[in-house]
Amino acid sequence: MTLNVSVSGHLTLKQQVSVLSMSPRERKQLNKEMVREVKKNSRRRLREQRDLDGSPWAQRKGRSRKKMLRRLSKHMFEYATATEGVVRFRGNVGRVAKEHQDGVATKMTAQKAAKRYGKPNYDEPATRRQAKQLKQAGFKRPRKGGGGYSNATLRWITENMTSGQAGLVLRELEGTASKRSWDIELPSRSFLGATEDERREQVQTIFERTRQKMNAAKR
Repeated sequence: MTLNVSVSGHLTLKQQVSVLSMSPRERKQLNKEMVREVKKNSRRRLREQRDLDGSPWAQRKGRSRKKMLRRLSKHMFEYATATEGVVRFRGNVGRVAKEHQDGVATKMTAQKAAKRYGKPNYDEPATRRQAKQLKQAGFKRPRKGGGGYSNATLRWITENMTSGQAGLVLRELEGTASKRSWDIELPSRSFLGATEDERREQVQTIFERTRQKMNAAKR
């Protein structure tokens, strides 16, 4: 994933004329300072877990409240030429960054899940989550000595059923087949880039700083 940063659209006509009079080295320095500022603000948003508009990111599903995308900052870098400045990521991290920046649906398969999270042990006791799903689906346990069925408590399910059994019974009750693939919806968590206000302020500040350096060097 790459982000190209342009300063021309946020400069006054007088400033644009001044940029044209700069040497390629000076224009490169201007672009370099701009992308450094964009990278710094993007890293700040990663730390704060906030979108470009300042709103908090959508939380993970489940109970985990660990910070998301914490390691992306380490793979973010910038480079500049006389005509452009670019912020990008190294390696496959760019794909991950783009998926979260834009919000996409990714396909997960049983094979991928086993490789990423390990193959589940179906002989382990049924989880509390499975027990709740079974109760919601109307599961009843057989009574002792036969003679019908009675409501099953969460404790009974987790103490008397394995994970594999719970999964099989749940699929039968819901009439669903075992999934071999499914979609995972990723909400948009934008962080890379700059708002219009940030860009306008950065351009003006950096342009003036660069111009002052140029004038000082010519004295």
